[in-house]
Amino acid sequence: MKLNYTAIVLGIALAYATLPVYAVNTATIEQLESFSNNAYVEQSNNTNATATITQTGDTRAGNASTHVPGILQKGNTNVLASISQQGDATASVKQENVINGSASIDQNGRSLFSTIVQENSSDVKAGVSQGGAHHTGEVTQKHITTGSAYITQSGDANSGTIDQRNSARVHADINQEFGFGKSSVTQLNIDGGTANVSQGGAQNSGTIKQINGLNLTANLTQLGSANNAIIQQTGNFNTASTNQKGSWNDADIMQSGHHNKATIEQVGTGTDLSTRNTAAIDQAGNGLVASITQNGNSQHAGVKQR
Repeated sequence: MKLNYTAIVLGIALAYATLPVYAVNTATIEQLESFSNNAYVEQSNNTNATATITQTGDTRAGNASTHVPGILQKGNTNVLASISQQGDATASVKQENVINGSASIDQNGRSLFSTIVQENSSDVKAGVSQGGAHHTGEVTQKHITTGSAYITQSGDANSGTIDQRNSARVHADINQEFGFGKSSVTQLNIDGGTANVSQGGAQNSGTIKQINGLNLTANLTQLGSANNAIIQQTGNFNTASTNQKGSWNDADIMQSGHHNKATIEQVGTGTDLSTRNTAAIDQAGNGLVASITQNGNSQHAGVKQR
């Protein structure tokens, strides 16, 4: 029997002049052992607001095609958004103009999709955790002062993307445990940011782009074979490092700006030119430092500074 329910919970706090105490709002939706369900929570102008959605079965929290998030929180202080799903599911959270906000999505199943968007906010955290294979996780943060984003995926052939723009003091972290994964971190116009990507298994692709930034740090670690790592940085006082263990790996670091540092470490052995590890560093500017360390046979390394 096919069930089709839609749950809508709206939490709106009204502050009266005679009552200076802000309302505390809590919204909870549970849809269990069901199919084709949708859940939606909106909270605006709240202090100490919490929204929680729990779903099992083939469900969704929000509608990606119509850009409607499962949880929408606007103009809030001290807010928490949490979505937990089991099955074939999609989930989305959006927070705008919040102070001290946290958004998390936890999914287990197949063909999962999740997205978190945080804009014009301060002191925020966003996290996506997905178990299984063939999943997509995305986090976007724009105009943020002090924020962090993480994506953790276990299984093969997963995709994780973090996009942070026009912000200060932000951190991005992607962890993929098995192979055939794709990780991408983009930080644009960031003052003081870090980006970490860690991938295990074979045939992974990891990319970190930090453009027009200052005091940025990028680290990309891959454990396995036939992996590809790319770090690109433009700006000053930036640091980039790549660590690969295995064979047939490729690492590239490109930096443009002054007082930048790049490091590549590779451990592994190839039997001939086609199975070797390769490492390349390309730097443009002054006060540059480049270092490549390779342990194994049939390796190839190159450094270009100009």
